[in-house]
Amino acid sequence: MEGQGIPAEVPAPPGYPLLGALPKVLKDPLAVLCQTARDYGDVVCLGGVGAQKFYLVTHPDDIERVWKTHHRNYVRGSNFELLRPLGGHGLFLSEGDAWRTQRRLLQPAFHVTRLMGMVETINASIAAMVDRWQRQIRPGEPFDVEHEMMDLMIEVAAKTLFGTNLAGH
Repeated sequence: MEGQGIPAEVPAPPGYPLLGALPKVLKDPLAVLCQTARDYGDVVCLGGVGAQKFYLVTHPDDIERVWKTHHRNYVRGSNFELLRPLGGHGLFLSEGDAWRTQRRLLQPAFHVTRLMGMVETINASIAAMVDRWQRQIRPGEPFDVEHEMMDLMIEVAAKTLFGTNLAGH
């Protein structure tokens, strides 16, 4: 059922005993997750051990349910501790009171009026990137879109959050 929460019987792609599709996800995350969503729907069990399961949730209503409306019903689980060396104790890895405190601190930065003030800067950065692509990228030649998107994100963040241009650095 689209947008209705996690169904009783969650589909799962074929995978390894206990681990499910997780090794495939680690090998090529974007391709595997996109294909899994296309093949199995809005909520998919990717595998896990015991009660510790990993789910792919892609429908906007379900994402809102998990991350906003009913966030108290969902926990990130002990495996998120494995991400602490990379992500620290930021909003994505925090829970409970720590999460609420961080969310309240960040919320004003994402208010619609503040975001609308960033649209011109974001659009200009995207237009410059597309222009550069049209000049530099040859049809049929591969290029690193992940690197390009990361550069775009850093450029937009630097301009909108810090008022500085990092071009060429």
